[in-house]
Amino acid sequence: MEAKYLIPGIKFINQHRVTHVESDIVLELLKGPHTITELANVLDKKEGSISHVLNTLRLKKIVVIDEIEKNQKRKYKFNDTLEI
Repeated sequence: MEAKYLIPGIKFINQHRVTHVESDIVLELLKGPHTITELANVLDKKEGSISHVLNTLRLKKIVVIDEIEKNQKRKYKFNDTLEI
């Protein structure tokens, strides 16, 4: 992972008490928007697990829905209003 994502991401994770599993997703979303399927493939985890963690991150207002594609798949992104 590139340092321009990793260093600010680690600082953010420490400030906001993000768990280990959540941190993997947050660091990946700092690169850009992803669907659940894309995150599952990149992180080598089940889609159900990714979906559960994304819902938790949405409740914490760390992740927001970026757009909904034509095939009804949601793209999630890091909440830009938060300071890194």
